[in-house]
Amino acid sequence: MRVVVDIPDAEWAVLVGRAEAHGLRVPDLVRAGIEEILPRERPTSQVVALLAKAGFSDSQIAGWLGLANQTVAVHRRAARIPANHSAGRSGGTNQRNRA
Repeated sequence: MRVVVDIPDAEWAVLVGRAEAHGLRVPDLVRAGIEEILPRERPTSQVVALLAKAGFSDSQIAGWLGLANQTVAVHRRAARIPANHSAGRSGGTNQRNRA
């Protein structure tokens, strides 16, 4: 596969120099960079924990990962992370409004 990337000449020269200094080719650096930023696979529990720590709700995480809310909650609780409630809910508590 051939991919065209627009990199300014000065940056390209730096990349080539760094690659050659380590006995690598620039495509090796690009591949390593992509894998560092976007790991191929992470266990679901790690992904849920990262997203929950970032402040996303169980329902948001479930929607993105194609999981049931309950499954996300199980992973989040196992990581000892409290629930994040979306704005607009009952003020972030599990209490019912009593009239």
